[in-house]
Amino acid sequence: MSCNVAFCEACHQDDECFQCLDGFHVFNGECQCSQPNCEVCDRDAQCTQCADPYTLWDGVCYSCDVPGCAVCSDDDFCQTCLSGQPASNGVCTPCNWAHCTQCNSQGACSHCASGYTLWQGTCYSCNVNNCRLCSNNNFCNTCATGYSVFQGRCVCNQEHCFQCDGQGDCTQCADGYQLYDGSCYTCNVYKCLECSDDDVCHQCEDGWFVLDGVCVCGGPHCTACSLETELCSQCETGYTLYQGDCYRCQVSACRVCSQDNYCATCLSGFRNVNGRCFCNRSNCLQCNLNGNCVRCALGYTLYQGRCFRCNVSRCVQCSSNNYCVRCSGGFFPFNGRCVCRKLNCAQCNASG
Repeated sequence: MSCNVAFCEACHQDDECFQCLDGFHVFNGECQCSQPNCEVCDRDAQCTQCADPYTLWDGVCYSCDVPGCAVCSDDDFCQTCLSGQPASNGVCTPCNWAHCTQCNSQGACSHCASGYTLWQGTCYSCNVNNCRLCSNNNFCNTCATGYSVFQGRCVCNQEHCFQCDGQGDCTQCADGYQLYDGSCYTCNVYKCLECSDDDVCHQCEDGWFVLDGVCVCGGPHCTACSLETELCSQCETGYTLYQGDCYRCQVSACRVCSQDNYCATCLSGFRNVNGRCFCNRSNCLQCNLNGNCVRCALGYTLYQGRCFRCNVSRCVQCSSNNYCVRCSGGFFPFNGRCVCRKLNCAQCNASG
């Protein structure tokens, strides 16, 4: 009958092995390698993986308590050392090179300790910035990309550059040059902080802005400057000029703002209260931008942009305090008072 147990020659009906192939033995209904200290075998009963701490050699597992040994070919007889070199008479001799951590099969150093680089079989200290390989202690032979060797040191390949990063982009320029996008440029542009090419400005000082590669005064929202004072003389719409700078000025009835939306000077007919503009007309609740009142307080009437007290019976509008010029229906003004329209009548009712 067929058997689904690996390396089994004969099974019971429930796939429980009772006879294994040569080189294997039955254990709990399964077939295990008969090789001592072996965890995994192939079909030919050759071990392919040993139990720790045994090492595999030619299909057999051997104990390997030899210092520095990677693989033993017999119990405690080393074949290959951790350094990669073959063992000598079953033992490993360490590399005799200073600061060497691994030797090749010929005994030459192939790997150095941290902080050292390998040059012609010898390990050299290499504390040189941006150096890949030293040919003597702290004397560079090969630099990182973007650098060149100069008297055992690594210097930037970038012209006029004092220091580069690992990609070869400049991070610090020599005196008299300015850095932009990893390169150094001359920057003899008045009021310029950063040039994007030789003497072509990319960023200006505060209060100045770039125009065709040079710096012009005014800063944000300035549209024209005074060549005499080097200050802004004209601002964008919605901004007002104050002491050479442009400020947003969306304050009703304001002439000039000294900060964004904070009025310094109001239009004629208005007074300034904490950066806002209010009517300067007595007893007026609302003015137009010409400073004329358009709405009066209770008990006052509007006449030619001003508010007058109007405690005159039947009066609709006074031209001065308590002097009526327009009366309600059925009455007409006479000497500042409202009188009946009925002839020879001394007193009228509310309808006239």
